[in-house]
Amino acid sequence: MKVSEMRELSVKELNVKLEEARKNLLEMRFKMTTKQDAKTSDLGKIKKDIARLQTIIKEKEGA
Repeated sequence: MKVSEMRELSVKELNVKLEEARKNLLEMRFKMTTKQDAKTSDLGKIKKDIARLQTIIKEKEGA
């Protein structure tokens, strides 16, 4: 999801997306530890998405 698309969402929707991203991160970590097919590059992308979502939520709550 692009940052411009994230900025159009409400805080509630952003929180839902944040929870989904955290669940995805947890699933990726489990896949990596159990040696299942997991793209290690996706791990970094998910972490960056989480950081972006948290930043946008903070911006909207402060405004």
